[in-house]
Amino acid sequence: MKPKPVLAVDIDDATADTVHHFARLLDERYGNPEGLTPDELVKKYRIIPAMGFWQTPKVLEWLNAQAADNDAQFAVPPVAGAVEALQKLSGHFEILYISSRPEIVREGTERWLARNAFPKGKLILRTQYDDKNGNAWKAKIIEEKYPDSAGIIDDNPEIIPEFTRHYKGVVYLFGDAAVPNRVVEVSVRRCRTWQEVLKTIV
Repeated sequence: MKPKPVLAVDIDDATADTVHHFARLLDERYGNPEGLTPDELVKKYRIIPAMGFWQTPKVLEWLNAQAADNDAQFAVPPVAGAVEALQKLSGHFEILYISSRPEIVREGTERWLARNAFPKGKLILRTQYDDKNGNAWKAKIIEEKYPDSAGIIDDNPEIIPEFTRHYKGVVYLFGDAAVPNRVVEVSVRRCRTWQEVLKTIV
């Protein structure tokens, strides 16, 4: 039997609703000077690092502790529709979960995948954590180890320019982020919801 092609899937903010979850926790702990709800903050800024009022040593120390805490990662809810869509896609593809989370939270991440009934798949995390190089790291892993993969589902548009013209897979850009205004060597399909992901791929 011919093996199923690999489909890579990002975790934070593609399958795990990380930004909304931590925006709510941050607002509960520290409040915000704009008086916006956590959902309004995410809609306005999209990512926590863009919320300047929370980029203080005290808050960053807390966030870094959460990033290395298995129970903190286990508590993040899944993105709406992700489980159902990936269960269907797993009938056509070998699912590969890849995240720039540190290896130290492997246990919490694997427990989270199982608890939420995500389909089984290999999980790749970083042994060395560096926020600045996460997209380059993911693109390199996929292009070098899975050159014939169908592509990756990822919410971060900054991963797109990290692929070279030799990669034949597709970047399924999840969510509302725009494609970077730079030279793009890889095919890109925008999918705002998991229903769109499923319809576009299948």
